[in-house]
Amino acid sequence: MTGASGFIGRHLVRALASNGFSVLAQYRSNRPEKDLHPGVRWWRADLSTAVRCPMALDCLIHAAATSPDPAVRGSDGDSGMFAGNVKAAWGALQIAIEHRIPHRVLLSSFSAEKTSFDLKNRRTSADFYGLSKFLGEILFAKLHPPRGSTLVVRLPAVVGAGAARNWPVQVVERIRSGQPARVFSPNSAFNSVVGVEELVSWLGNWLR
Repeated sequence: MTGASGFIGRHLVRALASNGFSVLAQYRSNRPEKDLHPGVRWWRADLSTAVRCPMALDCLIHAAATSPDPAVRGSDGDSGMFAGNVKAAWGALQIAIEHRIPHRVLLSSFSAEKTSFDLKNRRTSADFYGLSKFLGEILFAKLHPPRGSTLVVRLPAVVGAGAARNWPVQVVERIRSGQPARVFSPNSAFNSVVGVEELVSWLGNWLR
């Protein structure tokens, strides 16, 4: 499980371990001490660099990602998103290939859905975040061990306890505080939401 210290990752690690799975929980910098569980082995690693996985695995869930939120990506800007969403996906796949992990899951984003390419003029329709998620999808779809299964899930905004930075959560907070909230393309897929508990339950059923 990559990105185990993130919002989705914390929920997934706790649920999987509680349901009897042995979980190798990768994190890059901040290990959530309060979420410790006897079924979890924590592993600190930067997937954008060459790393060696410490154990054999049956399934890889790649949830590690870098958000477009300036508070998250920091001063690195697009280069930080490239490292977090493309190079880290490549690093996760190298682990899957090296260890012949039979099942791979990539948690992607609806932002990738808006991506198209004009190769002649070297242009893309997406912002850099959407492009970086789309490139991660291509890696998982094309480069993987010859056997097993690969599942790529394009997620809308994921909401629930601990969600803070995605757009629907921010809109709700603005409305609650009496501030104006602007809505863009209300009928577009990226304005949908999914509850983190429903996502965790669905993935747990898929793993079984």
